[in-house]
Amino acid sequence: MIAEAVKNYIGAQREKSSLILHNYISPGKTFLLKSEIWDELVRHVSKTGDPDLLKSSLGEMLRKTQEATVEPPWIYFAVRPRVGKWYYLRVHLETMELEEISSSEFLHCKEKLVSKGPSGRSWNLEILPPLKGASRK
Repeated sequence: MIAEAVKNYIGAQREKSSLILHNYISPGKTFLLKSEIWDELVRHVSKTGDPDLLKSSLGEMLRKTQEATVEPPWIYFAVRPRVGKWYYLRVHLETMELEEISSSEFLHCKEKLVSKGPSGRSWNLEILPPLKGASRK
């Protein structure tokens, strides 16, 4: 399973893993596309001169990630290793703990971040009763 392999890699290569994963929160973006995830991985490998990261289980996971959501201290990943198969993972960026989560948990995180206004508070939609005398057509 992909989660177990990545968890083992992070445990063995904690510093390397932390460096690349922290790069994803530095741009200050909440949602990352597959292309942004890949571009950052390639940039990191070129900067550090560590091509082995690309072949590692973490590199493989990042290559197969379709999207990521950043909610510090967590980063959430939607990983699609093959057609019809999805894994949802999250990594705690301080403890470097990796957890497999359900698709519902992944979507809840995204919806929670999208539903927050610029002030950080949730937007509320208020439905008022129809005005007196208003006709319905």
